[in-house]
Amino acid sequence: MTAQTPLANKAIIELRNATIGYGGVGAVREATFSVERGEALALVGPNGSGKSTIIGVLAGLTDLIDGEVEVLGSPVAQLRERWRVGYVPQASSISDRGLTVWELVATGRLARLSPVRPMGKTDRGAITKALELVDLAGLERTRLEELSGGQLRRALIARTLAAEPDLLLADEPTTGVDVATRESLAQSLRTLHEDGLTIVLVSHEIGPVEEIVSRVVALRDGKIDYDGPPRPSDRVGDGEHHHHHHDDEHHLFHSDSSLTAASSTGLIK
Repeated sequence: MTAQTPLANKAIIELRNATIGYGGVGAVREATFSVERGEALALVGPNGSGKSTIIGVLAGLTDLIDGEVEVLGSPVAQLRERWRVGYVPQASSISDRGLTVWELVATGRLARLSPVRPMGKTDRGAITKALELVDLAGLERTRLEELSGGQLRRALIARTLAAEPDLLLADEPTTGVDVATRESLAQSLRTLHEDGLTIVLVSHEIGPVEEIVSRVVALRDGKIDYDGPPRPSDRVGDGEHHHHHHDDEHHLFHSDSSLTAASSTGLIK
């Protein structure tokens, strides 16, 4: 992925004493860390520790209550080109399974379009490349309801990649699927990382993606408990499953309500 602004010497993410939460209630308190361009970082910790809250503020889903969060050189609330931050939710957030793979992935390009700049050859090329990167070429006309769990997750990644973002946020990308699917998803993430994409993922274990994750930020009870290289305990996880906060789910379903409408307008054909 190609950077859109010169940030070669600046961290792509900066949190400084950030308190983050929902409705004014802090779920993560006084978090400070940065992520460099090209880095692959995993947020780990028990269920309810604050992993999803942090990835949520980077994606614009949760509230910054105090402190500072900068993404791509701008305060997160002032980031105008939101497409530069790609967010991959859990597959369960897709409410309309009647769409085709192409229609789903093409919606990821909508933020780059406007009434005076409809989809053109460059946009279709970006969609095709996104499908190729996650090994879904040839399934463009397949309906989402016909996909396996792993294929659907790869389609969600492709939807995000269609916008050609600078940063990929992935929520539990390899959880709840069989071994073969997990390896396929991990390979897709490896390819993206090798292509220079900065990746931040939420995971209760990093085993499937340990080849690309060079750093772990571990949370416990809303505080950063560890920041450094992966530890043996991070590879096997804590045995708990991750669940979105209900506000995250609201935002995800709300955003996906645009899929059918976008398809019906002809913007994504």
